[in-house]
Amino acid sequence: MDKSLSQDEVDALLQAVRSGKVEESAPAPEPQAVHSRTSISSYDFRKPRLVSNDHVLGFKLIHAAFAKRMSGTVSSMLKVSLDAKTASVENISFNEFTAGMMNPTFVVTAGVSPHSGEIAIEISLPILFTLLDAMLGIPASAAAPESREPTAIEKSLAGGIVDIMLADLHEAWAGVSDMHFKTRTIESNPEFARVAAADALVLCATLDLRCGETAGTINICYPLDVILPVLSKVAAKFSGKKSAGTVSVDGREIMLRSLAAVPFEIKAHLGSGRIPTQQISRLKLGSVICLDSRTDDPIMVQIGAKPCYNGALCSSRSRVAVRVVSRVENSRDDNGGN
Repeated sequence: MDKSLSQDEVDALLQAVRSGKVEESAPAPEPQAVHSRTSISSYDFRKPRLVSNDHVLGFKLIHAAFAKRMSGTVSSMLKVSLDAKTASVENISFNEFTAGMMNPTFVVTAGVSPHSGEIAIEISLPILFTLLDAMLGIPASAAAPESREPTAIEKSLAGGIVDIMLADLHEAWAGVSDMHFKTRTIESNPEFARVAAADALVLCATLDLRCGETAGTINICYPLDVILPVLSKVAAKFSGKKSAGTVSVDGREIMLRSLAAVPFEIKAHLGSGRIPTQQISRLKLGSVICLDSRTDDPIMVQIGAKPCYNGALCSSRSRVAVRVVSRVENSRDDNGGN
């Protein structure tokens, strides 16, 4: 917008100042920069934050248990000292996971049941060859193992070690979900171990291993769509955060199955009456006692000592029965329970 004044407007303004109709004012101070205290963080829409800190903590604890169990199992089987500990858990893309692997390497794809999909497990070659030497009874060497592609025989032998590791991984997950893992392929080229799309999000758990003088890593890649069904269980198991008054679907089913076998006493109250004491001695077979209710009056049905339903007298399979007609409005207890 053009803010310049015309000559006539300038003359009129000067005349007004001279006549005192307009007071001169000091120039307005330049606005000072406002320092905002709001913190700004970057957000990558290609990597939505579907995994919370509680999930990451849960994964670390699960794989810490896996590392401890695997160390004991492999050490006792191969008679070597294997030390394993969880290094990190990262939420990255599958392309970043494969880009961080060497070529050649040793990577296993394992099917996950009852969930559909596969996970990928990479074992660094120095650790793999050290474990194979221990399996074959070859003395440990101080020299670093050569980095080469494993042969077909070595892959077959390593498959037995992987099966033991997968069994330990199943046990580590047992407290959260009953997931079973089964080896499907063993590859040396990371490009052939495609368990997810290149841009798909994965959770990668990295374990640091040391076997004698040899150090290496194990990387376990979980595609997000494979573990998505158990993320809520992971958070609930290890964070201790549960919504008040809520019961999980599995917990509700367990409670219903448990309550299904609990017996309840049901009473149908037909009515009551009063008779003099002298008539009690005269009661005999066939005597009729009049009650204070009519035959078409509703019958009170009680569960335990609590009135719950109104019913009507009927018969079923040659037995006296009561047909439920309506629910007693005040059948709920004082604390709002059913």
